[in-house]
Amino acid sequence: MLLDFERGSSAEPKGHALAYVRDGQDPEAIFATYLVVPPIAIDLAKYMPPMFASKISMADVESISAIPLPPVPERVEGLAYLKQLAERRDDDVINLGTVDTSDVQTMLAQVSDAAQEYLRTYSTHIDSIQQESEPAEVTGSTLDEILFGLMGDREKLGELTKRLGKLRYAVEGGDEALVEETIQEIEGLGSHLAAKYQMAELTAAARLPDDRGRALSELCIARCYKICDEDYLAVESIDREIAQLRSDS
Repeated sequence: MLLDFERGSSAEPKGHALAYVRDGQDPEAIFATYLVVPPIAIDLAKYMPPMFASKISMADVESISAIPLPPVPERVEGLAYLKQLAERRDDDVINLGTVDTSDVQTMLAQVSDAAQEYLRTYSTHIDSIQQESEPAEVTGSTLDEILFGLMGDREKLGELTKRLGKLRYAVEGGDEALVEETIQEIEGLGSHLAAKYQMAELTAAARLPDDRGRALSELCIARCYKICDEDYLAVESIDREIAQLRSDS
């Protein structure tokens, strides 16, 4: 059944609602019950009075986690009173329509159906909140990003050296999938290093498939360490070696 929310919303039910019906013979007569979704599930079959147990399937009762109190709506002062009460208590208000209030079985069944539907809408709302609040899965690349952000430059260069070795292994073995994977790792690490380390030139050198590629990548990583140590005389010397190696090709 669809619930007619007069206060609150089916998209964000509060877990507690004043539900009411109008008497078919006297529309001004309001009968109400209180729907509660307890934070702890309750097996109502344990507590169902015999007079109601014969009216409702025990299999259904065992699955109910929304409780109507009382099970059959009782007459209240009026709709204005009910809505004022809901404002003070911050309850949802649900209109269950017009019924023959002298038919206890019909009232009991209608309230039971309303409780089940209220539970369904509440559970859907809670599940959506939990999904939104669940932390994103921490993948290997995400974890690397976190660790790189905590490292100093020398530690990052240590990680870079390991990945360059992996890249050279992939290049020399002709493993293109591993080459691309390692390049992505190196680029991720490189985003945490300053431009002075010339990561693009280093990666390009490491991708060369011959001995020149190995020599160039070794010179480039050596240059990175010298920059980290601020040994700029050594950097100039390495730059000349790199230029000479490139010109010889």
